[in-house]
Amino acid sequence: MRLIPDKRTFAVDPKYFPTRDVVQAAGTSFCLANSMMGTLNVRVQRNPNTDYLWLATYHNYDAGGTYKNNFWWTFVTSDGERRSEKGVPTNGQYQLGPQGRFPLYDCVVIKLHSRSPRSNIGGIFGVTDLISGTTNAMPGDLVVKYGMATGKTYGTVREWPPDEPQEYNSYIMLIEHTDQLKRPKEGPFAEGGDSGAPIMVVRGPLENTTYWMAGMLVMTATEGKYGLASRIGPIEAQFQVKVVSGIW
Repeated sequence: MRLIPDKRTFAVDPKYFPTRDVVQAAGTSFCLANSMMGTLNVRVQRNPNTDYLWLATYHNYDAGGTYKNNFWWTFVTSDGERRSEKGVPTNGQYQLGPQGRFPLYDCVVIKLHSRSPRSNIGGIFGVTDLISGTTNAMPGDLVVKYGMATGKTYGTVREWPPDEPQEYNSYIMLIEHTDQLKRPKEGPFAEGGDSGAPIMVVRGPLENTTYWMAGMLVMTATEGKYGLASRIGPIEAQFQVKVVSGIW
């Protein structure tokens, strides 16, 4: 199988601006970079931890070549007020892999001055604020993502296609849109505006579910049926950051 990458969608559509109810239920935040949309929802830290650092996709950060003056993080507070804060890029990289098929790195680290309001609006997935740690997702793992455009969707990690360069398997995971029982599901796993959304491996029974950070969505394929996510391990190593565990 050869993957058919979807064309990136940067156009600002009203549906990409979450309503108060959606944001409060999801606990998600989003960024507006010169009208180029993406999701800003993976918190990282450096040693010593003195800043509030978040991961975003580089293709949003660099879109239009005007990123230096236009990168804003927006959230909705528990009382329905929309707030925005200008982010400061610290370091980032976009690097294509073999045959120029997919990015090995598509990430930028954004520094903010205030703490995320997640604890006030119900958790990263409307379930919990607790991030158990990081993991290297394997084929068959159930994952969940929450993006600005399509909200909460589930997927199942699949084997990297044998017809694609195998070097990508260390950097990217392939996710098929499924339900919580890992059955294929109609509709997109993600769309334009979801770039940067966290990919979490779901473990444990429903009454004792844990979430493990596995990566960050960077693109889609086959009309959104598949999501491609940068694995968190190479991101942490390349940008010298660590995902923040516990309550954000």
